[in-house]
Amino acid sequence: EAIHRPSYSNLAGITTVNDTAATVTVPNPSLNPETSTKYFAGIQYYFEPAGTLSLSAFRLNVKHQLTSRTQVSPEQAGYTDDDYPGYIYYSYLNGDATRRTDGITFEYNQQMGFLPGALKGLSVFGSVTRAIADRLQIGLSPKAANGGIRFRYRDFNVQLRSTWQAARLLSINTPTNGRLWLRERTLVDLSAGYRFSPRFELMLSVRNLFNAPTEQYSNEPGRLQLYDVYGSLWNLGVKGSF
Repeated sequence: EAIHRPSYSNLAGITTVNDTAATVTVPNPSLNPETSTKYFAGIQYYFEPAGTLSLSAFRLNVKHQLTSRTQVSPEQAGYTDDDYPGYIYYSYLNGDATRRTDGITFEYNQQMGFLPGALKGLSVFGSVTRAIADRLQIGLSPKAANGGIRFRYRDFNVQLRSTWQAARLLSINTPTNGRLWLRERTLVDLSAGYRFSPRFELMLSVRNLFNAPTEQYSNEPGRLQLYDVYGSLWNLGVKGSF
């Protein structure tokens, strides 16, 4: 079980009036904390020389789920129609029922010790996850997968990993964009190391090797709102053990 309390700004922050967008955003001091209960079950199969095959499932029940900024009536916001004529009011609410999310994950990991020579240091891994909510959930990716290969030979090691996530919802009822989505994205990361002495190792890590962009769209994929290219992040260093 877990508990998630609303942020201070959503509880007792300031009221924001945006005259350009004709909106009024107000905090909600009546927000309850969000509570959740998670049930988990899984099975695993181990095989020689070193590997696992696993299948797991979960159910997450959330009570008083906190929402993102949501359109409300002037009365719910503590105003009347005459205070800001023609403006749209937004606030933060608790869900009115227990929400449920079910998920299943399949994982595979194996070291290829049966291969000849230096190839014994090769290993592969991967996982696939499917999540299904009883309603549209902000931040929930319904499908995700990752996989890669690792190789170790004497003092050298290298790993190549790829991660994919399906499109997921970022926000609802924004004044101009409606539902804002983050487009599906595939990231490829690389890491390597070489131990040149008993105590020191030269290390390299590369985040987003192929410079995949971040894209956001509203309502449908053709309505692009944001296209950011941050570049790859390279780190080179020396690790010491004393």
